[in-house]
Amino acid sequence: MTDAGVRVGVDVGGTFTDLVAWDGAGQMSTLKVPTTPDNPAGGVLAGLAAVARVAGPCASLAH
Repeated sequence: MTDAGVRVGVDVGGTFTDLVAWDGAGQMSTLKVPTTPDNPAGGVLAGLAAVARVAGPCASLAH
């Protein structure tokens, strides 16, 4: 993978949405954000925004 972005994996749980990101240099970042039960996508989007601040823009997403 190049500097085009990071690969992100997401697991939506009952309490937290967990995200893991790998960048082009092979660095891994993990993050937890609160799950939003009324709108699960909201928690995922909040997590992706947080990952972008820490690791860079998302190039690939797996759920």
